[in-house]
Amino acid sequence: MPSEDMYGVKNMNADTYNKKFKPWYDEVKSDPNWDIEHEMTIYCRADVELLSMESFFMTFATSWARGLPAQFPQSGATPNRCN
Repeated sequence: MPSEDMYGVKNMNADTYNKKFKPWYDEVKSDPNWDIEHEMTIYCRADVELLSMESFFMTFATSWARGLPAQFPQSGATPNRCN
């Protein structure tokens, strides 16, 4: 598991660190089954989903602002680049 520094603890206030991060980190770091590749895949998929939603809304907003019908890709057109 990455060290605490890799999670940006220097940028956390003491309350967030002590009440949220530190209990989570201590629990997870003692888990022998913790798998960084699995966690990164989950994170990546969430990121791709979020970015595809942003693209959808920007396409809609731009089309709406121009008074044009929105042109969207077919469902499932977003590539999965996390595997």
